[in-house]
Amino acid sequence: MLMSAFSYISAASRPTSRHIYLGLGEASLTVGVFIASLTNGPIIDNWGLDVLSYINVGFSAVTVAVVIILVPEIYKETAHQYGWKEVLKPHHILDSFKCIFRPRPGKDRFLLNASLTIYTSTFITVQAYTSLNFLYFAKEEGMTLTNFSIFNSVVYASKVLGPLILWIGKKLKFNMFDVAVFCLTSYTAGYILLSMNGGVSYLQWIGVLLMSGQLGVFAVLRDFQVSIVDKDENGKLFAYDSMIQILCSTVMALAINSLYGWSVTFWPELTFSVCGLIGVFALAMLSFLIIYTRLK
Repeated sequence: MLMSAFSYISAASRPTSRHIYLGLGEASLTVGVFIASLTNGPIIDNWGLDVLSYINVGFSAVTVAVVIILVPEIYKETAHQYGWKEVLKPHHILDSFKCIFRPRPGKDRFLLNASLTIYTSTFITVQAYTSLNFLYFAKEEGMTLTNFSIFNSVVYASKVLGPLILWIGKKLKFNMFDVAVFCLTSYTAGYILLSMNGGVSYLQWIGVLLMSGQLGVFAVLRDFQVSIVDKDENGKLFAYDSMIQILCSTVMALAINSLYGWSVTFWPELTFSVCGLIGVFALAMLSFLIIYTRLK
């Protein structure tokens, strides 16, 4: 789904505003999570889990119908046209890796892989919060389920601030990379505050709100990557993007939960501290990438 959505947005958007639409595309997912966080509990309590399942199926069917009826097809000139039989073959995974690591003019391959390193580092920290938010805030900090539901809903709703910051930056004629530095600095500062939490509730709120700029970082990085690859490689690029997310959602989630389980008795915020350090590394890499591209 992500591969198709981001590929379509990249093909349909103007280069000058592509980063904003890429950010809005991912923000739409968080809006769905926000709505689900508010409504799932009452639906299950009043009508049961089976009713929620039927509602999910209904929304999925409506989404498919909207895509088929209202979303126009975009055709791009490509060196190779895939038939349905080829689409089902697993060699596309290998094609995605070839897209990322194949030789490119000048330093483009280095720039592409540097931006993907920043993206992967930041996504690892995103997965850390997703994996630990209930364990830490509800179990360790003692939030009630109601308060945690409200807290988590605000967290997901605030993520739309990333695309909003990008839009404001465009209106004020800021370079999109400078806006990405602001978003990533804010995001890293949020993790640092969480690592200093120690039961202080307002630091929790400030910390997670500062982390809301993550989608702005992802949107700028994806836009930069699209500008490097060929026009017919967007699908391969975003397929690799999806593989990064799947890997972080499985392997890294296991590693993060193991670290939290080991440190919870003597330093519950250790994982947040580690994520803050990863954020500092990503910020340093992003600063290097900006300086390198401007000197290029």
